[in-house]
Amino acid sequence: MITVLLSSVVLSSLKCWMADAEASNSDYSHQTMTSKQDFSVYITATKLSDQEKLNALEKRWKPQKPDDYPSSMHTKSGVQRRRSLNSGHMQCYPWIAVSRSGDKAGAWCAVCVLFAVSDVHNGQRMGKLVTRPLTDFSDLAGKNGALYIHERSGCHVSNVARALEFTKRAKDPTSHADVQLISHRKQQVLQNKQALVSIVETVKFTAIQNIALRGHRDDGRIEPDGCYPPDNDGNFRMLLRFRINSGDTALQKHLRHASGNALYTSKSTQNELLQISADMVRENILQRIQGRSQPKTNGGARALGGEAQG
Repeated sequence: MITVLLSSVVLSSLKCWMADAEASNSDYSHQTMTSKQDFSVYITATKLSDQEKLNALEKRWKPQKPDDYPSSMHTKSGVQRRRSLNSGHMQCYPWIAVSRSGDKAGAWCAVCVLFAVSDVHNGQRMGKLVTRPLTDFSDLAGKNGALYIHERSGCHVSNVARALEFTKRAKDPTSHADVQLISHRKQQVLQNKQALVSIVETVKFTAIQNIALRGHRDDGRIEPDGCYPPDNDGNFRMLLRFRINSGDTALQKHLRHASGNALYTSKSTQNELLQISADMVRENILQRIQGRSQPKTNGGARALGGEAQG
């Protein structure tokens, strides 16, 4: 029952998707079949690019006249009758692909051919419409029909979901989960840097002004609303509140949303920032001293020599 329900929901999405593809490629119906458009090209390919898969889903060749549809002969009550695929089947089951090439001639499921991860699903080997063409068209859409049964199979439902996700990603690369995750990560890093600038500048200000950082109670999270506490919790935390009240939205957002181990307001972080600042000042002083104690250049020595000779 669940599989049938999923199939119905996914099929509805697939039909909308295929309808959009038809609208965007309305001039395609005026084309004639060539070997490149025949679906057999995609069946036999060892590897397809994303664009080729998208073409196979949305721009593959489709029958335009009755003679284009595959058919089969059947005897009933001593009379031979021809049964064939038709436009009604193509509309009802938009995943149908048709090939007219050699041993690939017949009907296929474009979605399963392109997105099946294995020839076996739940212990059953895939057959007609997936690994070989459907060539018997005597019973297609009835409850025992080949198309009806295939559309409700677990394998088909899974592959339709993969096809929908692929199409969404191919048309909009930013919708892919990996891309969104990377983008979110970059945004988070940028926000942390902006907040850290405010925190570093606050530590730098206290150091320049020779102001003590800490109070008697300077642990815990700083409330992002900027309200001053009843007890003195130190200059550093009060200065951060001052920045928030002065419009530092990056710091305010950081204090509101950052996890407890990434606030950068703890005593250990303050000490680390002070140590880094001290190291930078020391390095700068050393560079100045070394620059002054450098020997004269050869050019300068020659100039002095010239003066001495003069």
